[in-house]
Amino acid sequence: ILVLDEMIGFYKPRSRYFLCLAPGYCSDDALDALFLKLEKKPEEEALLLKFLQKTRFTGNDTEGKWEMPKEDFTEDEQEKKVLLRLQKRGIFITEKRRLEAFPESLKEEYSAPELSEDQKQALSEIRQGFSDKKTCLLMGVTGSGKTEIYIHLIAEQIKAGKQCLLMLPEIAITVQIVSRLRRVFGGNMGVYHSRASLQEKMDVWEGIQSGRLQLVVGVRSAVFLPFQNPGLVLVDEEHDASYKQAEPSPRYHGRDAAIYLASLFDSAVLLGSATPSVESHYKAETGKWKLIRLTKRYGDSKLPEIGFADMRLAARMLRIRLDISEDVLEAFQKTKEAGRQSILFQNRRGYAPFMECQDCGWVPYCPSCDVSLTLHQSKKTLNCHYCGHFTEMIKHCHSCGSVKILAQGYGTEKLEESLEQLLPGFRIARMDQDSTQSRRAFENLLQGMAAGSTDILVGTQMVTKGLDFENVTFVAVFDVDRMLHYPDFRANERTFQLLSQIAGRSGRRMDQGKVLIQTRNPFHPVLKLVAENNASDFYRQETEHRQNFGFPPFSRIIRITSRHKDEGRTLSAARQLESALSKSLNPAWLSGPETPVIPRLRNQYIFHISLKIPEGNSLSFVKTVVQENIRWMEGKKDHPGVQWLIDVDPV
Repeated sequence: ILVLDEMIGFYKPRSRYFLCLAPGYCSDDALDALFLKLEKKPEEEALLLKFLQKTRFTGNDTEGKWEMPKEDFTEDEQEKKVLLRLQKRGIFITEKRRLEAFPESLKEEYSAPELSEDQKQALSEIRQGFSDKKTCLLMGVTGSGKTEIYIHLIAEQIKAGKQCLLMLPEIAITVQIVSRLRRVFGGNMGVYHSRASLQEKMDVWEGIQSGRLQLVVGVRSAVFLPFQNPGLVLVDEEHDASYKQAEPSPRYHGRDAAIYLASLFDSAVLLGSATPSVESHYKAETGKWKLIRLTKRYGDSKLPEIGFADMRLAARMLRIRLDISEDVLEAFQKTKEAGRQSILFQNRRGYAPFMECQDCGWVPYCPSCDVSLTLHQSKKTLNCHYCGHFTEMIKHCHSCGSVKILAQGYGTEKLEESLEQLLPGFRIARMDQDSTQSRRAFENLLQGMAAGSTDILVGTQMVTKGLDFENVTFVAVFDVDRMLHYPDFRANERTFQLLSQIAGRSGRRMDQGKVLIQTRNPFHPVLKLVAENNASDFYRQETEHRQNFGFPPFSRIIRITSRHKDEGRTLSAARQLESALSKSLNPAWLSGPETPVIPRLRNQYIFHISLKIPEGNSLSFVKTVVQENIRWMEGKKDHPGVQWLIDVDPV
């Protein structure tokens, strides 16, 4: 028996037909002779004159050209017959041309802004790092002009005939940065992300493979494009958790995959972030990577002033309205009066995290996951953000029958509604996963901010990642305490990164920005360091803390997950694997089985076994032991159907 796989090629490059005057007539003398020839053929003469009026003799940007897109040359039925006669006589020809995503005609006369002395110094240090064959980490405060340095480096590589990859963590960022890069690189650039159509993805794939494209801007999956000769790999906002793919397999980190891609071609690597991950910062501080710092913002802009709205004090003084401090509301008012814009950050989408019966405390839960259903008021539905289950909004309690069902907590949708009540006359927009479903949604929101038609932008993490709003001078953070106290050893790091990034959206031009963080604990050490913009002390303290408890970067973590619809079978299998591993590995490295924060997802129970491997030990040996034991477990008949998932360096 022969089994054959055949790839059916249905891809065709996007194309456009152009109507062109034959080359033999593209001169004034030849054109005069042609008109003399057509004197006794008024229809053909009129059609030729119409073509010239739309191309050669028009006053727009096609002046001087002898061609135009065929669909723009509208003809009636009689003109089509005349055009066909002219084509048969060789006066007109039709050319089929590839349609580029960013044609050269969109490329503008662009001169990169003059680099500041700090930027020039940073650029020089990066080049030195590349010459030493080192990965470089550019740690620049928000608004320091990292993108302009990227442009200079990309231009150098393209001039040398090399390809470049610029990776971004979020689709939202691509809208702004693509518009900037398009002016510089035009048709040499492709964009690759999940919301691109299959045709657009194939265009980029083919362009990279053929060498037609020299720059790709993309999210983590862009690392798998068939690069031929990459000279530079850039990873912007390298700290972002979006670079890690957790579900489905393969579970990889985009930053690490990009560094490996560069190693295959001996290419340069530059990682950029205002708040790099603790692991990356440690590698740079210890000399494995080269660390370059940008400590000042570009131009005359200053870092924002960061303060706190103490919610305990505000509650005692009755200065809270709909869970928003009056200090924040007053700042919104002053910002609008000054002709500026504001951002309100809340890292939770939807209307409310859950609904609750006021009589018996019943809360509607997802039938397949151990999580409460999130209320989406605009759709009038209760949604599970993990498995996609949804149901109509509940009007009475399923436990006691009471109609006193109230939404508890605040999502971005509810905050938008609250601000509309508290600040009538304000133009309020929302940026989250729900409000940006369509491909044009990001662009419309960003255009609204750029045009000044939005006073307050309410958003989730999307607004923190690299976006450049010129007119924003005030940022408010709604709820920081939930992030600080999340049960994860990276909670402090993520809080510091998020707050530093969202604060960086404020005051990016001339006016100094202001940030107000609502919290019940304004004296928390992490918040104090955020207010001081003291990244050095934060990384020093966090590194010491990680070292004391043996967390990365002083160890590597492998998380093994058992998953099955039967809870007892899942737990029993996890315990048996943990017992087997403890015989081959140091038992002190193992912890678990333990239930995660959400113990059941998509109707499957979950248990974790964690391996914390101290530095200096062979990770490859541990991987081999884990794989052998899992294969042994899969071969046993004790626990049929149990799924095993392995995640190295979970985020």
